[in-house]
Amino acid sequence: MRKDEWRTKDGTVIRVKDMDDDHLRNTIRMLQKNALAKRELHTLSYLVGPYPQGEMAQVAFDSEFDQLLDSSWMEFVPEVYNLMLEEARVRGIEAEYDEEAMISFEVSLMNITLDGLGKKKKKVEAKSPF
Repeated sequence: MRKDEWRTKDGTVIRVKDMDDDHLRNTIRMLQKNALAKRELHTLSYLVGPYPQGEMAQVAFDSEFDQLLDSSWMEFVPEVYNLMLEEARVRGIEAEYDEEAMISFEVSLMNITLDGLGKKKKKVEAKSPF
């Protein structure tokens, strides 16, 4: 599949420029939701373990987890997402997420304090634009 193509749920491959407006808008929103869910799933996987054993493993774990907490859901969208956004912009379709909506729909999924052997504590929050 090429970088400018999308595979529909029934397996049909379609070029982004050939998608109708509703399909394009709905696919963009679906990709946003999926990216947010993927980020949340990654975060949960760090929180529920298994936790690493050994000092070097714990240092690497903490570093990766810090990086994940600093990430945005935008880092979890597929490459075709940006092409879809550009196509929507060219067509005048309102499809990008709204930063104000992101804030107003903020959902704190987790308020978990991690205490990795008493060394580090973090408050974990995930935001949802939906």
